[in-house]
Amino acid sequence: MLSERLVGFVRTQEAPVYPSISPYHPSERYPEAPFEAIGAEPNPVYAMVRDLWRQMGLDRDRYGTPAWNPLGELLAPGSKVVLKPNLVSHVNAAFKVGVTDTDCLVTHGSVLRAVADYVLLALKGSGSIVVGDCPIQATDWPAALAVAGIDGVRQFYRSHGVNFQTRDYRLVVAHMDGGFLEGRSEQNTIDDYVEIDLADRSLLMPIIHHADRFAVSDHDVVRMRRVHNATVNKYLIPKDILNADCVINLPKMKSHVKAGVTLSLKNLVGVIGHKDYLPHFRLGSPRIGSDEYPHRHAFEPLYWSLHHRLWRMERGLFKRLLYHASRGFHLFYPWEERWEGSGGWYGNDTLWRTILDINRAFFYGEPATGRPTRATKRRYLTVVDGFIGGDHEGPLAPRPVPAGMLLAGINPAAVDYVATWMMGYDPEKVPAVGNAFSCEDLPLADFGPADVLIGAERGTTSLTAFMQQATPIRFVPSSGWRGKVEQAASTVPA
Repeated sequence: MLSERLVGFVRTQEAPVYPSISPYHPSERYPEAPFEAIGAEPNPVYAMVRDLWRQMGLDRDRYGTPAWNPLGELLAPGSKVVLKPNLVSHVNAAFKVGVTDTDCLVTHGSVLRAVADYVLLALKGSGSIVVGDCPIQATDWPAALAVAGIDGVRQFYRSHGVNFQTRDYRLVVAHMDGGFLEGRSEQNTIDDYVEIDLADRSLLMPIIHHADRFAVSDHDVVRMRRVHNATVNKYLIPKDILNADCVINLPKMKSHVKAGVTLSLKNLVGVIGHKDYLPHFRLGSPRIGSDEYPHRHAFEPLYWSLHHRLWRMERGLFKRLLYHASRGFHLFYPWEERWEGSGGWYGNDTLWRTILDINRAFFYGEPATGRPTRATKRRYLTVVDGFIGGDHEGPLAPRPVPAGMLLAGINPAAVDYVATWMMGYDPEKVPAVGNAFSCEDLPLADFGPADVLIGAERGTTSLTAFMQQATPIRFVPSSGWRGKVEQAASTVPA
């Protein structure tokens, strides 16, 4: 599966506008469509998803007939399929500067609906679909489903007898009072998950001597010290996902303050049931070999030490006092610079390792033993929602980019390389993307970027030819990556 190097790419020439009425029926009747319903508004997304399958050559001989089944080689009747959208939050954090758009924040339900229809064709009336994610702990799950328009899709499918479920895979949910974290509670049980231990095969091993500095924002580090050290490197994955017959990844195309971009590889961070298992950065500045912040201000160490104390406290008056004291420091930061702490800059040398580890744990992890095996275990497909993308301070505070693009493929490294390029970034400057091709142990690709093929309107072409012909959309990087990740003129191969 991971040897598949073809990437499907479609792009609209019209101004991209998502359909607004869930469950997002197609706006015309297609011969293979599983339902008769036709939408009352244009639905360019459905047509583009359909065109992706065609350009990838899926079930080519039956295209245009009622028997066309483009996902039939990936899915067998009766399969359990997990759809993994990006439902990171129910609110765009950029509302503080006047940006409230959510089309650029989460995977749109019209993309999910179109993909799910072709899943149903392959299941042939049996099997099940689960839509699941692990958003940030403060996310209101029902609100996130509503914002994405997935509620209406669920109701429509259930009214037609489809076994369609939504699942909040978070082990722990945060309780907020305004912007203040009051406490946390468990909503699932640890028995719903498997710890996949990469041990010394983890990409964190070259920096494991700094394991006592591993951290993630708004979380205590006690559990992280237990699951990431010189002996073990564990990732907590829901059994639902590891035991699924196929996982279809549905990432949103966005910039990312800590990783540069969030696409297929980064979206799998959302299969980890507890954020304490996710090293995002190393506490402190580069002056001590860490990567939490670039240390541009004299007061920065004090500012972040207040946050560290906050993360270790559940509730109480002293926590509230620390919270308001830390917010006072915001007076010294422009809005965008505030995102550069907690690993939110190009010098983050920790998170890309975690991202690639999670993908390796997902593809190779054996639920029965909790260890990876060399043979790949998972059937997988990724479809990137770049119809309306997000830039600036993504993933939580993006601004909309009407990119009009969808991409798909079996190999996430190949898909992300092309998607990163089309965002106007140099993939080799984004560690989680450029390094995805160089994992010798538990590899994510057995080929290099130059071997990637593009299935597009004019037929299959090489990546080099595609780069010479395609015009990228210029996504604005987050402030901590600006000027460090953009394509140079010489980036395009000759």
